Amino acid sequence: MKIDNNKFIDRRLKNGGFEARKLTSDIIRVRRMTDRNIREIESRAVFSASMLFVCLLLAGLLLICFAGTLHAESIEGYPINTWAEAIHHAEGNDNYGILAHYKHTSYKQACINSVRHSYRIWLSHGKHGSFINTLGCRYCPIDCENDNGTNKYWIDNVKYWLRRLS
Repeated sequence: MKIDNNKFIDRRLKNGGFEARKLTSDIIRVRRMTDRNIREIESRAVFSASMLFVCLLLAGLLLICFAGTLHAESIEGYPINTWAEAIHHAEGNDNYGILAHYKHTSYKQACINSVRHSYRIWLSHGKHGSFINTLGCRYCPIDCENDNGTNKYWIDNVKYWLRRLS
């Protein structure tokens, strides 16, 4: 039997010959690469989303842990600047009742530092009594050498100005 080579070649091309198979293998290879790239992108997106979740969770935990520190700028419900302004009005002078002159600190900042320091002392001693009494005993003690008889009104004056300024 004689084989017609032309007929055989035509049939191979027609039924998926060499060129068709090469084209099909190229398409399959491109699809596999595309699928691999898509899976890689999806895995990166999942990783990024999980990292974002972890970061937000850690930020929330830090906020909870340091809420007391952040709250320290508000003492007894009043902002620290309101305390300084109330003391300024109660003292009735521009030096906020600060007796010493500081080289690098303003009188207002020295007053704020004194309030913060008194607050830390009050906290460390277990919050005995009210904070305003602790502050008054430290900031404006009664019968000290520079008391002209008005220091006994200081706590009431500061309370008045705190209510009025807030």
